[in-house]
Amino acid sequence: MYSLKRKRRLPSFIPLTGLAILLATAIYIQPAGIAQESTNITKDRESTFQQQEKAVIRASAAEFVSAFNSQDAKRVAALWTMRGEYINEQGQTFRGRSAIEKEYEAFFKKYPKVRIRTKIDSIRLIGDRAATEEGTTFLTPTPLGDVAEGNYIAMHVHENGKWLMASVREQRREVPRGAAPLRNLEWFIGDWESRSGDKVVKTTYRWLGGERFIERSFTVNEGIRVVSSGTQIIGWDPATQEIQSWIFSSDGSHGHGVWKAHQSGWSVTSTGVMPDGNTTTSVNVITRTSPRVFGWKSVNRSIGNVRMPDTSEIVVERVLEASTQSY
Repeated sequence: MYSLKRKRRLPSFIPLTGLAILLATAIYIQPAGIAQESTNITKDRESTFQQQEKAVIRASAAEFVSAFNSQDAKRVAALWTMRGEYINEQGQTFRGRSAIEKEYEAFFKKYPKVRIRTKIDSIRLIGDRAATEEGTTFLTPTPLGDVAEGNYIAMHVHENGKWLMASVREQRREVPRGAAPLRNLEWFIGDWESRSGDKVVKTTYRWLGGERFIERSFTVNEGIRVVSSGTQIIGWDPATQEIQSWIFSSDGSHGHGVWKAHQSGWSVTSTGVMPDGNTTTSVNVITRTSPRVFGWKSVNRSIGNVRMPDTSEIVVERVLEASTQSY
């Protein structure tokens, strides 16, 4: 249904005389531009077709994430063909929708709080009936004994008017020792901004030390004036088997935090010291609402022995370059 109809070719020899020769000459001279235009139109149509089909495959990948995070094994398995296969990172093979559904049911029962996100690296169409998709999966929180991320290759086929997965193979992704636990924080990497009244907080997260640490640098601006700034280092502590952070502000205050994953983000149990020597405690809650937005609020706060009110949630948005596009 997707192939373009071919134009009927003219015979290789047509006897032409008199006026017919003149007409043929005129027709022959004109197609040089017309033929080129026709070729460009065909290429444009092919390009549009590929873009449309790739968009459908991306939508299927998004449906997989939605079904997985809803713990719906039946919806997940429905994205495969009836005889499709799934090969996990341990090399176990599950063939057919029924077997795939049972495998995901068992996984969801064992890890009810695990959520997934995917990063598609490439989609390549093979004709108009097959396609390959390659990318990376990230699990949060990390299932005990499993890796936080892995590469995958999916073969899609076009059946009954829709794209389905015929085969999916997962592969363990090697990451630097000590960096694996931080992969669940990788989505922070980049520039962020939040506004509260006339204050603007600008934050940048970047990898440090061979991706074994994450540095967060921030400034607090009032108009064009920078009123404070600071640096936070986030890393994996092998002694306590926890993600911890250390923050240092331009006013002389500093603090320490212990990170724990929750269903939609992180909570950071923090202690600190203010410039005047008073100690502080708080739990900072980070809730990821989309790839471009997360919420931040501070609860259970105290300064010295005085209990402080919880803050309202602050919306933090990713700063995108003008040329950046997302599907």
